[in-house]
Amino acid sequence: MLIPEEQIQEYYDKFFVKDKSYYEKYKNITLSMEGSEREYWTFKDCPRLFSVLDFKEWIEKYEIKSGNKLFYTCKSDKELEYVSYDESYLFSYDESIENDLHTLNNKKVGNNFDFIIFNQTLEHLYNPLLAMKNLYSILKPGGYLYTSVPTINIRHGEPFHFWGMTPMGLCVLSKSAGFTVKELGYWGNLTYLEKIFKNNTWPDIFDVTDKMTDEVKNDPTHPVQTWILVQKEI
Repeated sequence: MLIPEEQIQEYYDKFFVKDKSYYEKYKNITLSMEGSEREYWTFKDCPRLFSVLDFKEWIEKYEIKSGNKLFYTCKSDKELEYVSYDESYLFSYDESIENDLHTLNNKKVGNNFDFIIFNQTLEHLYNPLLAMKNLYSILKPGGYLYTSVPTINIRHGEPFHFWGMTPMGLCVLSKSAGFTVKELGYWGNLTYLEKIFKNNTWPDIFDVTDKMTDEVKNDPTHPVQTWILVQKEI
């Protein structure tokens, strides 16, 4: 699908350009974290927290917290705690031919899903556009898809680690697969980048929070991860 330059510019202006409040809305997040929540996010990859916080806002906004059929690829995804669907299908993704999003079989998994949730997967797909088109095909008209993907990351899951994706790259990929973009989020942080490449591991939210100010910076000039909510039009 050819996407005109003016439409790319429109997506950039509408979804990528954020006001100051977006970058600052979670800067003091660690001050309000207690008990089980604090324990859960300890040793968890930091940007996943921010993707989940946006996810919670979006499902409220679009009234998709509940529905009929949910398709998801990882039973440990935090997002699943915030949705309730009558019927759920776990497509436990791996690189085998039976569980590969490149070869997703509608006859096996069914279709007419209301919502698809899959995270941290697109970077491991050698043809992410094909996979997104396959996922588009199992959604009912009006259904939604949510995904998150690293922009910059340390190598992992090799040899099945192929890409990083910018926020605009994720927008254009989704549009190319036939989706309409509804929301786009992203997070960046220089301290996070320095730590992943120095230590070859993923720092948690407490590792990147400034100890003097108790603030964690979302810096769009040092992008780390992006996420998106898209819809199959009716």
